Amino acid sequence: MGKKIAMFLICLAIIGNLCVADASAAEIEMQSVSSISVESRATKSFTMVVSPYGKSVAGEVFYLEAGETVRIYATYSPRDESISVGLVDSDNTFYYFSPSDGVVDITLSIEIGGEYRFLVKNNSSYMVSISGYVNY
Repeated sequence: MGKKIAMFLICLAIIGNLCVADASAAEIEMQSVSSISVESRATKSFTMVVSPYGKSVAGEVFYLEAGETVRIYATYSPRDESISVGLVDSDNTFYYFSPSDGVVDITLSIEIGGEYRFLVKNNSSYMVSISGYVNY
């Protein structure tokens, strides 16, 4: 009987250690997942109406580092009008793309870190409405 109790206690100790090992492995995995999923990136949605031959600049400034990417996805109407969409830096240099068919889907790579703003330029004689998001 004493041997059975001793074996039972030894088994409990082994199982207890295994459970503790599994719990700490789960904690480590959770910490790893949370540190991977935390990013300094954000998604901002927008809706703008741009006058003929006008410009519309987002009020919010994006602070971007060299090497970061910015994805801009949007739809605009009328879809056959000419627009330019992109980012303008603090020196007022406009890094843009001229989409077609009413869809904007571009990814810009930032070469020089700094402050940027989202800008839409209407190159047509008609008012253009555009909505979408900027992911940075």
